[in-house]
Amino acid sequence: WHEEGRHVIVGSYRSAVTGPLALAASIEATPVIAWAATASSLSDRDTYPTLSRTVIHDGVLADRTIRGLSAMGWSRIAIVYVKDAWGSGFAQDAATSARSVGMEVVISVEFEQADRSSMEAAVGAVAASGVRIIVCVVFESDLAVMAAVADEAGMLRTGYAWVLTQEPVFEDIISGSSDPGSTQARLDGWFLVENDHLGEGRKQRFNRVLHDEPLQHLNQSNFAGGLQGA
Repeated sequence: WHEEGRHVIVGSYRSAVTGPLALAASIEATPVIAWAATASSLSDRDTYPTLSRTVIHDGVLADRTIRGLSAMGWSRIAIVYVKDAWGSGFAQDAATSARSVGMEVVISVEFEQADRSSMEAAVGAVAASGVRIIVCVVFESDLAVMAAVADEAGMLRTGYAWVLTQEPVFEDIISGSSDPGSTQARLDGWFLVENDHLGEGRKQRFNRVLHDEPLQHLNQSNFAGGLQGA
């Protein structure tokens, strides 16, 4: 991109991609603007000197999640998270916040993205622990499968609480599943804690701006103005 005269890189949506991208961009002192990558590790200015973000990092969201659960009187939780920079980072941030409020993270277990057997193993470990409050760090594409696995383990009945850490488009998940009725029933009652910046409406607006202003024009002020409001 440097040889082609690009001045700024925007992206990626995923923290796992933004990190390596920002490292490469820093070699040429190219600014990177991350509009949705939320891993706290990306805030390290020594490692990512040219990276800026327009979204709150997960340390803030994890802390608000834990404090919200604490306010409900819950003192023992489990964390189930996808094995990548976003998932593991959120789990670490949540564990740190839990210690600060005297909450016990009984079990913190990872799973592989798009791997049902890995999800089954993770959910099985949580079931064996006896914990009924589960913070679930999962990509939208895996949520229907995760809900099905939790249902099969008997962990969607009364007495359990599942907490999501990003905003999924439930309508798309339900309509895209092989059994929409069962999927909707499984997702009813899940808690959602989100950064407002990651709302679907803002994602769509941002994508429209990208479509209207080609990436090679990112240095122009009119695009920066559009980004500021995204």
